[in-house]
Amino acid sequence: MLVVDDHAAVRVGLGGLLEDHSDLEVVATAASAREALADAAKVAPDVAVVDYHLDDSDGLTLCRAIKRLPRPPRVLVYSAYADGTLTAAAVVAGADAVVSKGTLGDEVVRTIRVLAHGRRAIPPIPRAVQRSLRARLEPTDQAILGMLLQGISPSEIADVLSISPSRLESRRAAMLQTLMAIDPHGSSLEPAGSWG
Repeated sequence: MLVVDDHAAVRVGLGGLLEDHSDLEVVATAASAREALADAAKVAPDVAVVDYHLDDSDGLTLCRAIKRLPRPPRVLVYSAYADGTLTAAAVVAGADAVVSKGTLGDEVVRTIRVLAHGRRAIPPIPRAVQRSLRARLEPTDQAILGMLLQGISPSEIADVLSISPSRLESRRAAMLQTLMAIDPHGSSLEPAGSWG
C-alpha cells in the first residue's frame, strides 16, 4: 500500500495503524503528489491512500494521474472534509473509496481490505446532494455522473453513450473542474497547484 499525506504525523499514524495487520503492508509513503506518482509507478501498490489536501496538488488530480498508470492501484481518498460533494468528485476522478479522517481505525482498515479485494467502498451520497450536483452539469455529464456513481466502468459508459474513451475522459475532466469549484466548507475545492 502507498500512503500519501503532506503531514508526517498522518503518514506515521496510518503506518502504525496498519502494521498491526499482517495482511496489510505499507510499501511506500509520500509527502507530495509528485513523489506519490513516482512511487506508484515504481512499486505498483494494490491500494493508495491519498489525502485530499496536498501541498503541490490535490488528491483528486493525483487520483486521475495514478489511474492512468499501466498498473493502477485502487485509490482511497482520505479527507477531513469527506462529504457528498467530495465523494462525487472523487468518483469522477476514479477513486474507489472515500473515508473521513475522523473515521475509526477499524473502519479505515476494513475499507482498505475491501479495496484490496477489488471492490469499491463509496459512501452513499444523499439524493438532495446528487440532484444539486447534477444541476450544475451538462445533460450528458449528468448521465455520466449517475453511471459512475453506480459503479459502471468508464469503458462501459463510453459504449452506452457511443462516445470514444478519450471523449469520455475529457468530459470527466470538465465535470471534475465543475464539481471542484463547489465550496461546501467555506474553502475552495480548487486544485492546490499543478504539476507535470
